[in-house]
Amino acid sequence: MADAGPIFIRQTFKPIQIINPQTRSPVEGVSPVITPAKQLQPPYKRKAKAMRPPRSTEETAAIVMAMTTSSTSSASAPASAASSASPLIGGASGHTAAVSQNQQLDQRVHTTQGSQPTAPQWGQPQSPRWGQLQPSGSPTVGGWSLGVQHSSRPGQADMQRFPALGNGTMGHRPMNGIAFQTQIPQSASPHTSINGAQRYPHPTSSTPSNPSTRQFDSKPDVYARSFIPETWSAINHAPAQALFSKPMSDISFPSYISSFAGYSFLKPLSAPTPPVPPGNLPPLTPQSYAAYFAYLLSREQKAQDTEAKSYNLYLTGFVPIDYTSPFFSVAVPGLREDAPKVLLGDSVLVRQVRIDASGEPWGMRAWISPGGGRERGLPAPGFTGYEHRAVVWGVDRTGERLLVRVDGLVGEQWIFNVVFDVPVWRTFERWWRAVDDVGGLLEQCHQVGNGYSSDAGSEGLRDSAMDREWVRRMLFPEETDGVVQMGLPQGVFAGKWFDRRLNYEQMKSTDSVRRQDYGSIPFLISGPPGTGKTKTIVEIALQLTHNPSLLNTHILLCAPSDSAADILVRRLKEHLSIPQLLRLNAASRPIGEVPIDLIGHCYVDGESNLFLLPDFKQLMNYKIVVTTCRDADLLVQARVTNRDLVQLEKGILDALHSNGQNNLGSFLHWTALLVDEAAQAMEPDVAIPLSVVAPPAVGGIGDVLVVMAGDQNQLGPRTSSRETNLERSLFERLFDRPLYRDHPLARKRAKARDWNLSARAGPMIRPPFANLFRNYRSHPAILAVPSALFYHDTLIPEAADVDSMIDWTGWRGRCWPILFSSNLCDDEIEYEGGGWYNINEAKKACDYALSLVQSNLIEQRDICIMSPFSAQVKLLRQTIRREPYELGAVNIGPMEVFQGLESRFVIICTTRTRSRFLAEDRARGLGMINEARRFNVAVTRAKQGLLVIGNPWVLAQDPAWVAFMAFCRRHGLWEDESQGGDGSVWMPDGAADEEVEKGYSSLERGLVVKEEGGSGMDERIFAAADEDGMWMAGIAAEEAFGDEF
Repeated sequence: MADAGPIFIRQTFKPIQIINPQTRSPVEGVSPVITPAKQLQPPYKRKAKAMRPPRSTEETAAIVMAMTTSSTSSASAPASAASSASPLIGGASGHTAAVSQNQQLDQRVHTTQGSQPTAPQWGQPQSPRWGQLQPSGSPTVGGWSLGVQHSSRPGQADMQRFPALGNGTMGHRPMNGIAFQTQIPQSASPHTSINGAQRYPHPTSSTPSNPSTRQFDSKPDVYARSFIPETWSAINHAPAQALFSKPMSDISFPSYISSFAGYSFLKPLSAPTPPVPPGNLPPLTPQSYAAYFAYLLSREQKAQDTEAKSYNLYLTGFVPIDYTSPFFSVAVPGLREDAPKVLLGDSVLVRQVRIDASGEPWGMRAWISPGGGRERGLPAPGFTGYEHRAVVWGVDRTGERLLVRVDGLVGEQWIFNVVFDVPVWRTFERWWRAVDDVGGLLEQCHQVGNGYSSDAGSEGLRDSAMDREWVRRMLFPEETDGVVQMGLPQGVFAGKWFDRRLNYEQMKSTDSVRRQDYGSIPFLISGPPGTGKTKTIVEIALQLTHNPSLLNTHILLCAPSDSAADILVRRLKEHLSIPQLLRLNAASRPIGEVPIDLIGHCYVDGESNLFLLPDFKQLMNYKIVVTTCRDADLLVQARVTNRDLVQLEKGILDALHSNGQNNLGSFLHWTALLVDEAAQAMEPDVAIPLSVVAPPAVGGIGDVLVVMAGDQNQLGPRTSSRETNLERSLFERLFDRPLYRDHPLARKRAKARDWNLSARAGPMIRPPFANLFRNYRSHPAILAVPSALFYHDTLIPEAADVDSMIDWTGWRGRCWPILFSSNLCDDEIEYEGGGWYNINEAKKACDYALSLVQSNLIEQRDICIMSPFSAQVKLLRQTIRREPYELGAVNIGPMEVFQGLESRFVIICTTRTRSRFLAEDRARGLGMINEARRFNVAVTRAKQGLLVIGNPWVLAQDPAWVAFMAFCRRHGLWEDESQGGDGSVWMPDGAADEEVEKGYSSLERGLVVKEEGGSGMDERIFAAADEDGMWMAGIAAEEAFGDEF
């Protein structure tokens, strides 16, 4: 075959050599040239055309000579010559890169020079033209619905597009690319990469082999920092005059507060001052709470800022909606996967670039050269001199485009540098305010207070020790805060259930919260996958609102994400009317993202078509307000927290009764805080709703109930800093306190079916928690390994109709609905963004999906394919929609988005097949190896079938995967007998015996006994008449109360 051209990979640790294609020997005295890549359209916009054949020997020799000449030329030679001499093979979805190693990357101008405007201005051209505002629908501009974001479930999302977006080019995203040439074996043949360009197999891995025995010619740093040409980046650092674009409408908190409190009793909150973090992380104590999280949040802010700048775009085209309005459409690669994360109302910094005939910023090379205009203080000629604060007015995640408003543009080329910024006002100000507030309350717990005083300066009231200790008991509960019981309860519950399908554990936890007989401490519900955490939280909320003894109940119900909050509203609205239930949304949430059946429970402003706060009286009448933990800050800024309302009431009473003889009401407004999926929220997230419901330090005014449900063994909070302490949720931290961890009924101390406690047991602390055991989702074989590894072998399968996929011909061994399929073909790196993908794995996954659909046992929409790498997700989506598959309804997405969801059949693509990159994966939180929680989430999404594709030798470096693969090996649930380079077949070795034993569960033994027709202890978990004492007590309760349930 013809000799290949240069291969572009990332920065290497070894010296780079140029290989003469004729002599196959190194070229002496020649250094590789760092070159920018050609601008390409994104894969889904590029027109189909024949691929360029590999370069001939003569062409490659000419390139080497050109590189030799380029390396010896002056430093001021145009960069475009190098670019044309050595174009990028493999391409990048419009993401371009080159290297400027001495230039700091993407540093945004924080202080602008020149004539700074003293007040925001909306630019100089004609007055802005707005889209037609329609109260019955969203305003539109050029086909965009202002304030609307399209989103959908994974896999279906990319089937939608906004109309009339234009055909603008994708922006240049910097990639980690240093171009060098390496020797390609004569037998190598090109294949087509996911972006449509030709790629070559790894030089030393053309034959699958054991990864631990492979040898490599070079060691590229695939995670090297991204570099861009200095002629591009210098534009972002040059002095500029700031121009502000007109922002979107938002809630006016001063006006809202004055509407019910005037200006005398409650004043608007000022923006919190960024805390000064300590030099080192202090231990977490009540006294150091604020300093502890100030340190962690400062590191998170820096990490988010760095991450946001890694998504900056260079020389990207803006598409005007029309030439008389300030609205533009801009393509943002990665927007679908929240990379970058952008919401309505956010601002992005844009600088309008002037391009010369060669495609480079005009005059910038001379400007940055020694003695050039930069050193002499002259304006940069490559842009207009203005930095525009563009405002996001529309988000199209499926089409990966933003609608931005940019006021004050000059009539030149629509080419821009785009800098993404961290919206401090939307995230960190909320955290700072909540952490400082809660930290201050904890400080008060250790001080002797003489009384409570309002802002009106009235006489204070005597503090109550219990009220002053409330925050401490919620965040740092001690065993002495619990309530001691002398015996076991009878297991009979009085009352009427809204959901008659509750099992015993769910009824027991609901009854405990309703009675609140465990003390004034958080009640935690530990719910493994498929055990009904959300169902239990919903039942608790309904029981509290309909309890005749609780006449003044108002519940704040929170979840970490909008989607989780929407699920809560969908279940509650079956029992609550619109005046009783509010779905509170921030104005930054696009109205099109909210399910249509929930709009009636939201408050939408008719003029701006944005989510706002209902008026004060209406807000106070809602029985349940559902929102995200972060959006609960809306209530803080609106001054409707428990402490604010008590302060308002006391101020008014003091003003009306100047003699001071007045009494506060005996009820708090917010009587309960319920948090679903609490293990996914950072502790500063939960601190926000805690600051809403925290009672004032006034005796006898009531207590506030706090209930959290979650699973600390699934994915926790997602952070940019990868700080372990910040990724540890409050839910997990509380469960690790002795009050919960060392309790006799803790999950780790007793299996659900082996209760040996008698009625004479005691005394012991009444459990302030509930463990859910019964899984209503998955086949027992799917639960076997997760139950043993993460839940102390306590899961009980209760799902019905889990055998509907047993007849698929693809099963092996015992024909349980689990299969491990080995894949030893190399993973590869895409140059456009550093994502990993595996072509052979993608083909196998699509083949399996096609086989499942052709079996007529399952519909496309019931199949889910997931991968931890975004590049593999993109490859899977592209592959499955082409011939011969054409399966457009199969759900495909990154693994994180499937937490909380389920699917009849799940195909897991592990993608990573080379162990050399595992350390980097682990450091950056990527992949599924040595990520126990990610493993747990992935395998427990499946209901009736689970298929895993991976390299067993690489996966064997993770104890969880060892246990899973050993399970598959024991029962023949294995396809494609994998042979390593030495011809061996993977089997768990002696060092893995402990992990194998951990994965050998009662569920597995019960499956074997059931299949072989025997009987024994482990078969009871599948019997309808299980002698489980707790469950039978629940059945007896139903029979005893009859129609009352």
